[in-house]
Amino acid sequence: MQRESVLLYAVVLFCVGAAMMDIWGKLFAWALGVCLAATICWPVCRRCAQGLPQDLRRLASLCTGTMLAGAMVMAVSTLPRPCDRAFAQYASSRAFDFTGVVTGFPEATSDSRWRAVVKVEEIGGDRRPAGVHLLITGKQGRTDEGPFLPGARVRVRGRFYPPRAPANPGEPDMRVILRRQGISGTVYVRSPDDVHLLGTADLGILVRAATSLRGRITAVTRATLEPHHAAILCGMLFGSPPSGMEEKLQATGTSHLFAVSGLHVGFIAVVLYGLFSALRLPVSAAATFVAAGVWIYALGCGLRPSVVRAALMFSFAVAAGVSGRKVSARSALYLAGLVMAAASPLSVFDAGAQLSFAVVYSILQFAPRIERALRRLPVPFARAFAVSLSTQIGAMPLVAWYFGRIAPIAAIANIPCVTMSGIAVTIGFSAGLAGAVCRALAFPLNAANALILSALEGTIDLLARVPFGSITVARPPLWLVLVCYLALVLLGCSRRVLRRIHAARRHLPLLMAVIAAAAVWIAVLKPAFLETVFLSVGQGDSVFLRSPSGRTVLVDGGGWPGADQDPGSEVVVPFLLRRGVRRLDVVVGTHPHYDHISGLMAVLKSCRVGVLVKPALPQSVRPNIDRELDRLAAERNVRVLEMVKGGFIDLGDGVRINVLHPPQDFGDHSSQDLNDWSLVMKLTLGGFGVLLTGDAGGEILSHLAGNRLDLRCAVFKVPHHGAARGCPGSVLPVISATWAVVSVGPNPFGHPAGTTISALHRAGMRVLRTDIDGAVTVISDGRRVVVRSALGRMEKPAKRASPRKESGLHG
Repeated sequence: MQRESVLLYAVVLFCVGAAMMDIWGKLFAWALGVCLAATICWPVCRRCAQGLPQDLRRLASLCTGTMLAGAMVMAVSTLPRPCDRAFAQYASSRAFDFTGVVTGFPEATSDSRWRAVVKVEEIGGDRRPAGVHLLITGKQGRTDEGPFLPGARVRVRGRFYPPRAPANPGEPDMRVILRRQGISGTVYVRSPDDVHLLGTADLGILVRAATSLRGRITAVTRATLEPHHAAILCGMLFGSPPSGMEEKLQATGTSHLFAVSGLHVGFIAVVLYGLFSALRLPVSAAATFVAAGVWIYALGCGLRPSVVRAALMFSFAVAAGVSGRKVSARSALYLAGLVMAAASPLSVFDAGAQLSFAVVYSILQFAPRIERALRRLPVPFARAFAVSLSTQIGAMPLVAWYFGRIAPIAAIANIPCVTMSGIAVTIGFSAGLAGAVCRALAFPLNAANALILSALEGTIDLLARVPFGSITVARPPLWLVLVCYLALVLLGCSRRVLRRIHAARRHLPLLMAVIAAAAVWIAVLKPAFLETVFLSVGQGDSVFLRSPSGRTVLVDGGGWPGADQDPGSEVVVPFLLRRGVRRLDVVVGTHPHYDHISGLMAVLKSCRVGVLVKPALPQSVRPNIDRELDRLAAERNVRVLEMVKGGFIDLGDGVRINVLHPPQDFGDHSSQDLNDWSLVMKLTLGGFGVLLTGDAGGEILSHLAGNRLDLRCAVFKVPHHGAARGCPGSVLPVISATWAVVSVGPNPFGHPAGTTISALHRAGMRVLRTDIDGAVTVISDGRRVVVRSALGRMEKPAKRASPRKESGLHG
C-alpha cells in the first residue's frame, strides 16, 4: 500500500471516528469495550486472521486503530469542564459584569455588528468560571483597534444568552456550533462604552509580533488608499470581506478571495522569500525565516482553518527541503489534516476547514487531468481554467449544503479575479512592510494597487449580473454530499484498489438500475403530501404552504414596529432559500398590521411572487405600511388581488383555499379595527383542513359560526396570538380541531392569555406554541395527518380524519 494512500485513509478514518464520537457520544465506551475484548481474545483472533490476506489485515488494523484514536481525542476534547457548570448560575436576563482576556481578533458581521471572543477570568470576584470562553457582540462602534486586540484584559457589562435550539426547520443549531468552538454562550453589549480596557495580558512573543504586523499593515493601507479600497485590501489580507460585497462574492463564487488560504500564504511566502534572499541569507536559513513569517501571518489572520492548513503544508515542504527530502503535495495535505484533527478535533465540523481541504484535494485530483484535456489551448489559460474548475468541483457539494447556492459562473470568474487578487495581495503586503519602515515607500505601490482593486471590484460587479451565474438550490441530503466526496476519495486510492473497482464494472448496470428505480419511486410513486409550516417569527404570524405538486403559498411574514431584527429577512427568506424556493405562487397578507406584513417586504425583494392577495380595505382605514407594500409590489411587477368572502385559491391536486371573511359588504360596518378585516381562510385537501384566522376577533368567529359556515378542521391557527377576546369558548366546539397552533413571541400584552389556553384544552385540542415549541410542521395526504414541532416537545403519530369531517370540506 502506498504511503499517500495510508495517509489518506488515516486522516479520513480519524475524522470519521472523531465525528461519530461527537454525534453519538457512547461510541467511545463501545470502542473501548471492543478494544478490551480484542485484547483478551487476541490468541483466538490471531488464529482466525491467519487465513486473511496480509493487506486486508493491515487495512483492518489501520481502520479500527485510527477511528479509535479519533474517538478518544474527541472524547478528551469534549469532556464537560467544571468551570462551565459553575458559570451556568450567572446566566440570567439581567446584565452582569465580568473580566477576561480577548483571545483573537474581532470580526465584523454582515448585520453591522462586531464580535470577539473573551476568555473569562472572574465574575464579581468569583474565579470559579475562569476558563470559560464567551462570544461578546454589539452594534457598530468597535473595530479591530482599542480594547479588542488579542491579549487585552477587559471588563465587560452585558446580558448573557445561552445558545438556543433551532426554532425553525433547517436553522443552524447554535448550541452545537458554539460548543464545537469551545464557547459557552453569547453576551450582548448594549453600548461600546460597556467595554473597558484594564490592561494587557502577555500571550507570547509570536502573538505580539502578529498583532504588531497586522496593526502596522492595516495602518499603512488605510493611510495610502481611499477607505473603500483599503477595506477591500485589508479584507483580502486578513480574511474579512468588506460590507456590501458579500452578495456579489457569493453570486460569482469568489468568496474565497476574502478567506485567507493557500493562495494568500503562497504570495506572502514569495514576498518574504524575496526579502530574506536580498539579505543574502543561506537557503535553509531563509526558508526557516519564511516559515516563521508565514506562521506569524497566520496568527495575524486569527488562525483560521484555511490559513492553518496552508501554513502546515508550507512548513512540511520547508522541513523536507531543509532535510534534503521531498514531500508531495498530497502527503503534505494529508499530514496537515491529521495534525489539525488531532490538535483540534472539533475543526472536523468547521465549514472553513472542510471547504479548504475539499478544494485542495480536488485541485490535486482533477487539475492535471483537466489541463491535459485542454492541451491544445495556451498553457497559462489551460492551467488557470483547470485549477478554477477543479476548485468548483471540490467546493460545490459543501457550498450547496451550507449556503444553498451554486455558482456556475465561478469557473470563469475565478480566472481573472484570482490573478488580480494575487497581484493586489502581493503589492499590498509589500507596501505594508515598506510603509512600516518609511511611509513614503508605500504610496507609489498602493497607487498602482488602487487600479488593480478597482478592476477587481468592477469585474466582480459585472460577473454578478450575469443571468443564471448563481443558482439557489434546496439543501441537498447529507447522504448525497457524502457520496460526492466518497467518489473523490476513491479517485485518490491506490492503483490496486482502482483496478479492483474496475474489475467489478459488470455490476455497474445493476447499480444504475437500482438508482434509476429509486429516482422513479421518489419522483412518481412516492405519495405526495400537503405541507403546512407555522414559522416561529416572534410576536407575529407567518405560515408556509406547499401543495403536493410543489406550488407554494406564504401567508403573512411577521414583523414588529421599531424592532432591530426583521423576521422577513432573518427567518422567512432564509427558510425559503433552504427549501430551494425562489418563487412563491401566492403571498397573502391577512391584514396590514406590522406583525403580519412587515416581513413580506423582504420576501418581495428576495423572491419572485406570482400574486399578492389582500383583503379589500376601504381607503379610510388603510395604514401607510399597506401602501408601502402596494408600491413595492408594483416595483416588482407583482399583481395585487383583493379578496372577499367567496373567493378561493385553487392550488391543484385537490388543494383549495377558501376565503370565509370579510364579506363584500363588510365596509358598510365602518369598522376601524384592522383585525376585524383579517382574511379568514380554510385550507382543504380531502378530509384534512386548516383554519387560518389572522387576527380576527371573537365576534368575527362567532358570526361565521352563526352563519353555519363549516369551520371544522384538523388544525386551528388561534387568532390574535391567543388574546383573551380573540377566541371565544363557544366557537371551539364548532371548530372541533385536534391541534391548535398559537403563533406568539415575547410581548408586553400577555399573549397568549391563560383563559384562552385553558379553553383550548377544555375543547380537547392539543396546543402548540411557536415561542415554546418552535415552528410547527403539519403534513397530510388528505387522510392521515402528522404534526411535529421544531423543538421536538410534541410529536404525534398519524391520525385519520373522520368521514364526518370529510363531507363538509368541499361545500
